[in-house]
Parts: sequence; structure tokens; C-alpha cells
Amino acid sequence: MNNSLISLKKLEFTLCTSRDELRRIADRVGRLYEPYDLHKKGTDKWRHIDNPHDELKKLQRIINKNVLKKNISLLPERMTGGITGKSIIDNAKNHVGKEYILIVDIKNCFPNTDQLKILHVWRTYFGCGNTTARILTQLTTFQARLPQGAPTSSLLCNFALLPIFRKIDHYASLNNLSFSIFVDDITISGRKADVIKSIKPIIKILKEHDYAVKKKKIKIFASGYSQRTTGINVNKKLSVGRRKLNEIRKLIIESAKLKGYLPSTLINKITGDINFTKQVSPNDGKKLKELANKLLIAPIKIVKSESDCNTRTCNDFKRNHKYILD
Repeated sequence: MNNSLISLKKLEFTLCTSRDELRRIADRVGRLYEPYDLHKKGTDKWRHIDNPHDELKKLQRIINKNVLKKNISLLPERMTGGITGKSIIDNAKNHVGKEYILIVDIKNCFPNTDQLKILHVWRTYFGCGNTTARILTQLTTFQARLPQGAPTSSLLCNFALLPIFRKIDHYASLNNLSFSIFVDDITISGRKADVIKSIKPIIKILKEHDYAVKKKKIKIFASGYSQRTTGINVNKKLSVGRRKLNEIRKLIIESAKLKGYLPSTLINKITGDINFTKQVSPNDGKKLKELANKLLIAPIKIVKSESDCNTRTCNDFKRNHKYILD
């Protein structure tokens, strides 16, 4: 067991915080969140953010750095979400050139990862005693669930999903399937018959652990069509896909018509899209960069613009959110 946190003394040392301070924050943690909803222009959904206060967020960052990140080696290589140095690209690499790909989205993954699951994580993987496990669970959950927007949530979600990962991985290895998971996105790939046959067993495993899937979020891609997982095309090689490349090209060309006056959000988007493309497919990224350098001739005056996102205060989780408790 790495960095066992069996005692309060060890927890104090690890988090550089006294037990009295830890208890003080833990006992009032429910009042240390200011939830809001985030709406991105062009969509019809609001994303719920639990938004821990600075005092709690600072402590959660310490927990993330001094405990969770130092034990990343306990997580499987094909579990890549929320892990420093890994990305959706690492997830996609497992599924290049496969006949069929299956994507299963775990429904309401964070809100359905409850306190008991997180308590189990602290006890099982970090050697916590009853008191330290209780304090850490209080500090990393909100309204008896995993909070959206807390620094600790992504890695804790990985640890909570470990039993599911192991069962699906065992099934996949017995049926010649490739398997990976990125936060709440499960990807399976292989021969057509094996992939289709895997749907029911995967759903059964999720149900055994009190998770579910949305039927409309179950996606199957054949090799004759565009195959994507976590936003990356994996048909024969990694790429952002022809449609995305055309969208970026069009954005660069349309931006050039603004005659040097570019909103800051626009130039940031172009730069981000090009850099991401370069990571996935260096040659495609290079061509986009050359096009941008040719058309977006310096000097460019960047002007402030309205944010692409709107927010609203939220005290009720059961609203029109991306994640809705059913």
C-alpha cells in the first residue's frame, strides 16, 4: 500500500495541515461550495459546476498533489482521464485500425459516484483508517456525491471505477477486444461480432456497481465510416478528421476577412485548434499553421470580445443540466 494514511498524524504531515484545521473545514464543507451553471453558446444544455470556495479548493489541490497524483501508478495504463501527461490521444491510440468500435458513456458518472464509493476508495487504495477516510471523504464530496469542478474529482473517479475497469478488461481479454476508459467514456474495439456481443455484458457490469448508460449514448462505428473516440478519428491513423480540418480551415479564411482585427476568443480558438491538430497529426497541423501564417498577416490587433459561455447561479442540481440526477 503506497503512502498509507492510517493515522491522523500521517494525514497532517501529508497535507501540511493540522488535524484541527482539517476537521474544521471537513465539518463545514457543505457551506464551502457556490454552485453555478455554465452554458456554452451554440448548445442547448447547461453544465453544472459545484465550484468549491478557495479555502476548500486549496486543500483539495494539496490532496490531489500529495496523495492522488503520487499514487497514479495504482491505475491501469489504459485509464487515461485526468492524469498528468496523458490525454484523449493516449486513449485513442488503443483503437486505431479496428473493424468496429463501441463507445459507452457512463450516465451521470460524477453525481452517481456517491460518498460510499469514495469512502471505499480511501480505505482500499490509500490505507486510511476510519477517521482519516471519513475526513478525506468529507473534503472530496459534496451533497453525498463526487463534485463537478473539484481538483480531486477526476482522479477519485478513476479509483472509484477501478472494479469496473478490471471486470470489463477481463471480459475484453477473453474476447480479443481492445478496451480503454477516459473518465466516463468506455471504448471497446475489435471484430464486429465480438464488439456487438460485448454491449450487454458491459451494461450488466455497470449496473452491478450502481451505474447506468443512456441508450442514445451507445455508439457503434464500422471501419467503412468515420470512427471516432474521445473526439479523435482512428480509422487508419490518428487524425482530427476531415470535417474538423475543413472547419478549422474555414475559420482561418473567414478570420482573415476581418482585416487584422480579431476577437481574443477567436484567435485563442484558432491557436488551440492548430496546436491540438499538431498533437494528433503533425503533418495536418503543420499545414494549418502555414495557412494561418499566410492569411493572418501581422500585425493583428486582438480586441476583447464577449465570452463564449454564460453562467447562472444554481442552488438546485435537478435543473436543465448536462448531468441530471434521475
